[in-house]
Amino acid sequence: MPHFLLAPHVVAGSDLVVTVGARMAEAFAEILPLRVVDPPVKLPGFEVRMYWHERHHRDPAQQWFRDAVRGAAEPSSIRA
Repeated sequence: MPHFLLAPHVVAGSDLVVTVGARMAEAFAEILPLRVVDPPVKLPGFEVRMYWHERHHRDPAQQWFRDAVRGAAEPSSIRA
């Protein structure tokens, strides 16, 4: 599929399964007819990283945007 955010929509209307991060699964389960279950084996975690061109490193708007993205991704900002 062209983008991972489409997977929950495809799975909701089928007998397929998809493995996604817990926060994503729980968020989609609130709006789609999905059931969230633990995987049968332990799966490794993953990192999310940001990259930008050096010429934007000190740009105030870019710094603000990176800080906003970082803040939104922090576990403490996720609603339980």
